[in-house]
Amino acid sequence: MSNTKQEERYKRGFIASTGYTNTPGVQADWYNYLEAILKNPYSYLTSAIGITSNDNTYQGILSPIKDSNGLIRKKYDAIISHYKTKYNIDLQRIGNGDK
Repeated sequence: MSNTKQEERYKRGFIASTGYTNTPGVQADWYNYLEAILKNPYSYLTSAIGITSNDNTYQGILSPIKDSNGLIRKKYDAIISHYKTKYNIDLQRIGNGDK
């Protein structure tokens, strides 16, 4: 997947916001998801206002505009579930700024 547009990476479940031209490795992919979840409220991750499928921000990564195949949501849900089950930590609650 080298030299692909952001839209193509989103379709495959990759959310890197740094403008990579290649898909990230496993560790970088996990880190990108953690960064998106921990630094952004859920409302931002689901907001489709003013975005396109080629934007390389975390805004709207859980919206149908960027997540047209549902793979981003699947990874997001798996990561959220993993941390809740294994460590009793709600990552999105942290991202939302809740105490």
